[in-house]
Amino acid sequence: MRSLRRGAGTGLAVLLTVLVAAAGCGLLGGGRNEALDGSWELFSFGDAAGPVVDDAGMVPTMTLDAGEVTGHSGVNQFGGSYTWSSDGTFEFEDVTRTAVGGTEAQMAVEQRFFDALEAVRRYEVADTRLRLSDGEGGDLLVFDPKGPGDR
Repeated sequence: MRSLRRGAGTGLAVLLTVLVAAAGCGLLGGGRNEALDGSWELFSFGDAAGPVVDDAGMVPTMTLDAGEVTGHSGVNQFGGSYTWSSDGTFEFEDVTRTAVGGTEAQMAVEQRFFDALEAVRRYEVADTRLRLSDGEGGDLLVFDPKGPGDR
């Protein structure tokens, strides 16, 4: 019985070591991700048709920081959380926003932005550009780094 317990304890220690190492490498996702963390401004709505940012004269922005998202849709502030994994999966969760009104064009862009956030299932960062897609290969939101010296 004693050797069984010792073996179980060793197995648990090995499992914990593997989990900590996997989390540190980003294999489990969540937490910090140097490629994702930072401030972003919307470049385009990707592949889909609909109102564009230029129609309303506004540029939605967001900041990603270790699983937390904050930003401005161009009309309202928003915040929530997100999860990611090293295999490219990505999802926003519990996103809430203020309730300030804007022009009809601004509200159309804002609604499209929030609808896209809800539909995001994958991410890719390439050439400093962040692409958030629907998981079927279609870009929903394409962001550039915000501010001088970002990325």
